[in-house]
Amino acid sequence: MKLIFFNNTNFKTSLSSIEDDAVSSVPAKLMGQHLVLRNIAVLNTVYNIKSIEIPSDLYLVNNLIHEYFPAITITITKTREVFQKSSNHNSHSQNVSLRTNLLTSLNESTSSIRIPFNSILHLNAEAELVIDETNYPWDFLKSIQKILNVEVTSTKISSGAKISLV
Repeated sequence: MKLIFFNNTNFKTSLSSIEDDAVSSVPAKLMGQHLVLRNIAVLNTVYNIKSIEIPSDLYLVNNLIHEYFPAITITITKTREVFQKSSNHNSHSQNVSLRTNLLTSLNESTSSIRIPFNSILHLNAEAELVIDETNYPWDFLKSIQKILNVEVTSTKISSGAKISLV
């Protein structure tokens, strides 16, 4: 299966106030792993990813992906129109649209999936693949809360834990 990352306008707009470099989100980590690498790993558990396309303005992620997934072929695409398809939606409708596009592309024989670069992939409680787009910090927080609710199934207090009274 081919994974196609696209850089939507909302992502560029939200980053422009912080930095002009679109790759500034590469250092973003979730559970000790770069976000883009975690997304690929989550998708790779469900589907066998053979190749990845990334837009030319995200060329710096090429080395990062290649380092952790050497068997996956990476293509840098310069064509802007390929990556502009779903950029005219607000945050809520885009999430619905992304899920619809994901399901459609997986049910067809195209064997490719398109996801925005500023998204978090995770499995929900029903083991379904979910794409959460993160345009703002609170979107990132909501996604982390969803992931923790599914992945943290038990708690354990260390036997060496001490309570300090002040």
